[in-house]
Amino acid sequence: MRILEFIKQNFKNVEFHALGDVCDFLKTSTLSKDKLIENGEFPVVNSSKEFYGYYDKFNNDGNTICVASRGNAGFVSYVEQKFWAGGLCYPFRSKNENNINTKFIFYFLKSKENSIISNLVSFGAIPALNKSDLQNFKIPVPSLEVQNKIVEVLDSFTSLERSLEREKLAREKQYKYYLNHLITNARNSRILKLGEVCEFVRGGNFQKKDFLDSGFACIHYGQIYTHYGIWADKTKTFISPELAKKQKIANKNDIVMAITSENVEDVCKCTAWLGDEPVAVGGHSTIIKHNQNAKFLSYYFHSNYFANFKSKIAQGVKVMEVYPKNLAKVEIPLPPLDEQERIVRILDSLNELANGLSAGIPKEIELRQKQYEYWRDRLLEFPSKDSK
Repeated sequence: MRILEFIKQNFKNVEFHALGDVCDFLKTSTLSKDKLIENGEFPVVNSSKEFYGYYDKFNNDGNTICVASRGNAGFVSYVEQKFWAGGLCYPFRSKNENNINTKFIFYFLKSKENSIISNLVSFGAIPALNKSDLQNFKIPVPSLEVQNKIVEVLDSFTSLERSLEREKLAREKQYKYYLNHLITNARNSRILKLGEVCEFVRGGNFQKKDFLDSGFACIHYGQIYTHYGIWADKTKTFISPELAKKQKIANKNDIVMAITSENVEDVCKCTAWLGDEPVAVGGHSTIIKHNQNAKFLSYYFHSNYFANFKSKIAQGVKVMEVYPKNLAKVEIPLPPLDEQERIVRILDSLNELANGLSAGIPKEIELRQKQYEYWRDRLLEFPSKDSK
């Protein structure tokens, strides 16, 4: 990039200043969760990496940097619009935009986020960042021309990433629409009970402490929420062959379903096991055996059609559970195998575009993020004995 040459030519005499000397730290006000408004106009920034919620008032004008002071202490964000700053963040902006660009400060601090967390955050019961430590953190102040050029380049990366994120959301919406539409309107389908086409086998009893780097493939129920999708042919973990002999085993085309969760939305998350080798299945799970298209059943279990039944049979207060005997009573619109295969082909394609990690929008976002981080760090390498 030619801008690198331009910046190097202007490296000389770059001074470093304490953040508190060049920025105004702005007001905050604690806002309890019960005061949040679902359709509020202004986002609320607090200690989380996402917006805390929304409110109908604001206490900051926007174009502001926010650094979390508790919890995710040290996390750096930039808020363009008017917003409400809660009591667990430090909002601030440049004292003089003609001297130092607020957006430039943000990009520099973001490039040093790990350093801020490692060196300034205290890790007690709740991670915390002291305001004075942040105010004393030093930042480079090159010429305004250099600052603006850096901001221009990095803004172009973030703009592209945002457009990709919007496209991803559109693809996800399209995928979910067709998932629900095709499951509900499958050709020549019959309404049957799951118990008429499936056999339910409760999982075994191994624990996380039993995991090995190699051995007999296994699936723990917690991994279904975080690691596995519609289908899988490789496992994340293994147990010893001796322990596997005492477990319940899923074979190719079986469905592995988690039947315990902290909420109704996650309970009954599942994956179709398509690996050639058998896999041990842990507790709080059920193995669903059948003679249907495994992916079709997995898509069905991720549909709104199934979710409506699931909400009625889930039991519990703090922990939700769905018993296999109740699963057997749930209805499924079951088309012939050739129709199941047609639906799977369509949904596989849409799912890969929306959620696939090896192709489509998610892969493009990942590549652009790496590209952005690379150039951000290159552009913001200001040599100084005073830098942290």
